[in-house]
Amino acid sequence: MCDFDEFIFTCGHSVFRLKCYCHFARNHPLHHCHRVKKLRSCWDQDRPCDPCIEERQRIEAEMIARARAEYYWYMQQQQQQVRDEAMEEKEE
Repeated sequence: MCDFDEFIFTCGHSVFRLKCYCHFARNHPLHHCHRVKKLRSCWDQDRPCDPCIEERQRIEAEMIARARAEYYWYMQQQQQQVRDEAMEEKEE
């Protein structure tokens, strides 16, 4: 019976990690164990799992890029409006 630890993250995901091989798996050339896997400990983590952190960072980066694009578009519109007003004043 190989021993495992379970890590439970705040996002609701969990990961099982091998703590130690059993006698049969240690002696098997590929460390295969077809016996019962024993859960030794459950560890609550105070953070989300790595894939959830990466997904959140990707979403935040997209939001920042979108906000920048909207800001630059708004500034270009403002500059164009100032140019148009200046051209109207010159024509008068």
